[in-house]
Amino acid sequence: MSDPITVIKPENAVTKIPFNERYTLTLNEASQYFHIGYTRLRLLAECNIGVFAIRCGNRYLIVRPKFEEYLINTQMI
Repeated sequence: MSDPITVIKPENAVTKIPFNERYTLTLNEASQYFHIGYTRLRLLAECNIGVFAIRCGNRYLIVRPKFEEYLINTQMI
C-alpha cells in the first residue's frame, strides 16, 4: 500500500488567485478585469473612498464586489 504524496511548499511561495476570486484589486488589475481605463478608475477611486475604494499606503485598492454593485447601479461612468 502506498502512502499519499506530501507536497511541501516553501514559505515564501506565492499562490496566484484569479481576479474573479479576489476581494480587492489594484487599479491595474481592476482595469484589466472591468475593461475600464486606469485613469478613469483612479478618478473614481479618489472620489469614492469608503464606497468601493480603499487607500492602502500610497495606492488605491478596489473592493471588487462593491464596485460590481456600483457599476450595476450606475448608468454612466
